[in-house]
This record gives sequence, structure tokens and C-alpha cells, in this order.
Amino acid sequence: MNTNTNIKEIGAKLCEFVDKQDIHLSGDQDGRIESLHSEESITSSLKKNFPNEVILHPDDNRSFGDFTIKLADGTEHPVNIKMIKHTSTYNSANVKHLSYCLYGANTPSYNSFATKIRQDEGGPVNEYWYMIFYKGSSRSTAFFCLSEVATECAILNPSNGVQFKPIMRLVERTPDKKRQFIIDLFKKLAKKRAMAWLILEADEGDDA
Repeated sequence: MNTNTNIKEIGAKLCEFVDKQDIHLSGDQDGRIESLHSEESITSSLKKNFPNEVILHPDDNRSFGDFTIKLADGTEHPVNIKMIKHTSTYNSANVKHLSYCLYGANTPSYNSFATKIRQDEGGPVNEYWYMIFYKGSSRSTAFFCLSEVATECAILNPSNGVQFKPIMRLVERTPDKKRQFIIDLFKKLAKKRAMAWLILEADEGDDA
């Protein structure tokens, strides 16, 4: 059984548990603040009931996830909890998450990440996982990783980075295609961030 299969089995078990709980929602009018305040009701419950598989990092502001899944072999894998409305897009990743997928836990600037990609020598990705809880909905909590998100489900925003559509479609990719998917996300995001400059510097003939 490979690592991803192991994590998905644990993730499915955690999601099934969450869906049976009465998750407390703080009631804040701002949905992002409500999610931030309410996520602890999920993480604390998971830690209490799955102490051998769930690790929390309450004092680590540099942690890549809201909690970590620990496998039997001792490896740890970050999971980002998202509490969303089932009709809304939501922020899911920025340059530090894309960099983690390709090169491990570091948080480079756009420029340094671009330099690394130009010199990229390939290799497997570090999977970044999501647990999606749908507020006020009967939809089951979802569990998946960034590299299996279908291209059309990812929205690239110059200010917010990578966003996901609420209705998710997942696809299987080879290790090489997973890596290229992450690289392509960054390339498109970098272009969007530079678009205003590109317009300003374009030759008049480019607008024809």
C-alpha cells in the first residue's frame, strides 16, 4: 500500500468522524473569521479521538497545515482545513504551498521560486492535503491533495493565489504530470501578477 493510499484511508476515516459531530460554528458575520474561530472544534476533536494519527501545532505559526497526519512509518503530512459555503470559491494555496509541493518546507519569494523552477530537475511532489467542511450543507466533508485537483477547478488570483471552486473534480496524474501541474499553476499565477506591467510595456502593435 503506497503512502497516498494510506493517507487517503486515514483522511476518509477522519472525514466520516467529522460528519457525525455537531461542529460548533462561531456565528461571525465574516465567513472567513467564522471559519478561523470554528476550525478548533474540528482539530481538537480529531486529536482527542485519533491521538496516534493526528498531530496539532498550536504554537507553530510556520506550520503548513492546521493539523498533520502521522503515518505508521513516522512520516508526517500537512492537512489544511477549509470551512466553506458550498457555493463559494475559497483560497487554497499560495507560493509557499506550491514551493512545499516541489521542494519541501520553505517559503521563498516569487522571484526565488521562479529561479528554482527554471533550474528544476524533476522528482516526486510533496503532497499538500485538504479537508473541506461545507458549512450549512448536507454535503460530506471532502479530503484530497493539491496535485489531483482538476485544472478547471483551480482559479488563479493575483492577490489571493490559488483558489478552488466549491464543486471539486479530482483527476489521476503520473508523478511527472503532478509536478508539471504545480509548475503550470505558478507560471499562470506569476503571469497574472505581472499582467499590468506587461500591458504597460507592450508595443503599440501588440494591442492590434
